[in-house]
Amino acid sequence: MTRDEGVAPDGAPPESAPAEAHERVEKLRAAINVSVQGQVLGFTAKQRADWARELDLLHRRGLPGGHLGDGYTWEQIDEVIAWLPTHRGSGDFAWGRVVLSPAKLRKHFPKLLADMRSPPARRPKGNVDLDAWDRHEEKQRARAQ
Repeated sequence: MTRDEGVAPDGAPPESAPAEAHERVEKLRAAINVSVQGQVLGFTAKQRADWARELDLLHRRGLPGGHLGDGYTWEQIDEVIAWLPTHRGSGDFAWGRVVLSPAKLRKHFPKLLADMRSPPARRPKGNVDLDAWDRHEEKQRARAQ
């Protein structure tokens, strides 16, 4: 667990993660392998456990520093993981070059979810500063009101 997460509230040792998290480790690993052009990532048991812990935190707490209950459903996590390999167009901003670990998935999850659900015309193109894009979107919404 990261330092900002502390110990698990149920008293479980920090090494443990539920089976649901372990199931998603392989899905995320496969999605990432697609993004690095088919290279197979080596995986130790410790790395697999770390990935499962991070995915469990995404489910239970959401963003780093989040509170219990702020997380995302396993269905939402599955949906984004399945979407990652499809978002690799040559002209589009490619999340696959950003999300190379569960920690990055967790950090960017709200933006990933929004980008996945937005119409294609509204997605940023090229090498975009995501914070600048968010500011641009906020200005556009303010002008529309």
